Amino acid sequence: MRRVLTDDHPDLLDYRFNLAHLTEIAGHRDESAALFEALLPDCERVLGTRHSRTREVRERLGR
Repeated sequence: MRRVLTDDHPDLLDYRFNLAHLTEIAGHRDESAALFEALLPDCERVLGTRHSRTREVRERLGR
């Protein structure tokens, strides 16, 4: 998807969220946390700090 969409595209942020979430469900918590950590600054920059997706990422990180 990164080849098709720009890094700032909201759909790509959703795909990255889903990957982190599914990684968590698969039991790979450390890898999932790293994916969420990498996603948070991009969500804040693109969607804003008060957007529901940004808040959800923050919640997944326990913040």
